[in-house]
This record gives sequence, structure tokens and C-alpha cells, in this order.
Amino acid sequence: MSLSDWAAISTIASSVAVIVSLLLLYFQLGRIDQQIDQSHKNQRAMINQTSTQIASDQIQFLADPQRATLLSRAMTTDGDLSLADQIQLALILRLNLVALQDMLFQLAQNMIDESAVDSLSMATERVLLMPIFREIWQRERALYSPEVADHVDKLIAKHV
Repeated sequence: MSLSDWAAISTIASSVAVIVSLLLLYFQLGRIDQQIDQSHKNQRAMINQTSTQIASDQIQFLADPQRATLLSRAMTTDGDLSLADQIQLALILRLNLVALQDMLFQLAQNMIDESAVDSLSMATERVLLMPIFREIWQRERALYSPEVADHVDKLIAKHV
């Protein structure tokens, strides 16, 4: 065998080696892509779980007998609430709207499912059925981002 034959064989062998390494790289990239997809799914699940935990914490917070009594008075009175009651109701609304603002931001970043935002929006809508909370909203609307303000205004507009 001549030197040129050995050169041809080594060229073919190196070409096969390059093709094999490219195929291995292709399959490795496919696995990495699957791992990234799974990581994104896990991250979304964790964010959704956190939003569920926030909602549960809020429910537990509002279920406190003192707050539940205050909310029942807010539903049944025509503005006959003390200043302390109004401040506490404003803080309750703020708690709800800060969570809503966070979820709307996460939704805009495609980090959370729309169903989580819808759930909190429905809860917010129920709260805003009470006139006292609509009054508080009008006073404190400027504290929120334009996106949240528009979202809450649309929730109120459904019932006005």
C-alpha cells in the first residue's frame, strides 16, 4: 500500500469519526433540550404551587374570627364603620391586590398559568362587590400599576 492509499484511508476514517461525533452531539443536544423543557415545567409548577399557597394563606388570614366579623359588618353596613375598621379593610384589599399584581406580572412574563390569575381575579371581584371596598379602591387606585388598575376597573365594571 502506498502512502497516498494510507492518506485516503485516514481521510475516510477521520470523516467517519467527525460524522459519528456530530451524531452524538445531535443526540446529546436533544437530551439537553428535553431537560430544559422539564426544568421549565418544574419551575412553572413551583410558581403555580406558590400562588396556590398564597391564596390558601389569604383564606386562612381572612377566616380569622375577628376579620370574618369585620367583613360581615362591611357587607351589611352602609358606611357605618370606624376608622380602624376602614384601615383594616384597606389593608385586606391591599393584600389581595398586591398578590393580584404579582400574578399579573408573572402572567405577562409567561411564568404562571392564566387559571391562577383567573382564580384570584374572581376572588377580587367578589370582594369588590362590597361598596366599602370600591370606595377604598377609588382612594387607593394610584398606588397600583396601570395594568392592575385597568384589570380591577374591568372587574368593577362588570357589576356597576
